[in-house]
This record gives sequence, C-alpha cells and structure tokens, in this order.
Amino acid sequence: MSSEVKKLNDEQSIVIISAHNEVKYLMDLIDIGIEAFLIKPIQTENLVNTLSRVSRHLNDTYLLKEYQKKMEDSYYEMMQQKEAAEKALKEKIECQNQSLALSHAVKTMVEEKLLKQYQKRWNFYLKSLSLSLLQILLKAILWT
Repeated sequence: MSSEVKKLNDEQSIVIISAHNEVKYLMDLIDIGIEAFLIKPIQTENLVNTLSRVSRHLNDTYLLKEYQKKMEDSYYEMMQQKEAAEKALKEKIECQNQSLALSHAVKTMVEEKLLKQYQKRWNFYLKSLSLSLLQILLKAILWT
C-alpha cells in the first residue's frame, strides 16, 4: 500500500506502524522511502518524537519550497530589471552615437563653409595683390 501512495505522490510522508519486523519487509519499505517505522507495541514518547520529527521535516520542506519560489521570483524580477537597464543603455548609446554623428556633420558643414569663405578671401587678396603687382610692373615699365 505504501508503494501505491508513493506512486500517487512521491513527496508524501509515510510512517508505518506494524507488528512485523522482518528484514525483507523493512528493506522494501526503506526502498519505497518511508519516513519512519514503528513496531508495536508503541511507546507514546517514541510515537510523539517520530511524529514531531516528521512534522519538522514537512515544515522545513514547505519553508524551503517557499524560499526557493521567492528566490526564483526575485531572480526573474532582477533579470527583467537587467534587461530593461540594458535596453535603456543601448538606447542611450544609440542616441549619443546619433548626436555625435550629427555633431560631426554640423562641424564638417561649418568647416566647409569657413573653408569656402577663406578661399574667397584668399582669391580676393590674390587678385588684389596681382592687380597691385601689375600696376607696379606697368609703372616700372613705363618709367624705363
């Protein structure tokens, strides 16, 4: 009967009270996974101690499962927070990269505009200088 109970619920605690104390019978019960075996006639103190031990074991098992569930829930929540933080960080990095690209584009445009302005000024100065040199040369040629 104990093996049938264990088939239905492997975690079920079983305490056997029997007048049989045959080794084969005891070995089979140990293999099934019983919590305790008491031989008749039962001493009250022995019964109370056994039931108390089994009760503590059941309570400890329950508390352990509750703790494990809380740990799993905490782990799941932390993983969600980690994923959200990683997503936010990636978005921030992408935004910074876009800002850098925009900044570089603006800088390039400004540099190109400044370069064009300097080229215009330089061309103007060169033309002015060329005209002045030509005037000087012309005067020098005419004086000779």
